[in-house]
Amino acid sequence: MKDMFEGAFGFAMIAFFAVVYFPGGTILMALSCNTNRLDGWDWVGSVVIPGYGLIKALFSSAC
Repeated sequence: MKDMFEGAFGFAMIAFFAVVYFPGGTILMALSCNTNRLDGWDWVGSVVIPGYGLIKALFSSAC
């Protein structure tokens, strides 16, 4: 049972990092936001700053 929990936790952490860090956050931002309203700094920020795309997609009113 412990091995199954550790495996599930490991998979959850990999999925979390795949969404938060590039390219997951950038892809999430591109899919959930209106790309015509995003400027160049949003795209640069989503690549340079970990989690920027995720935060922009979830909390921004520009989307």
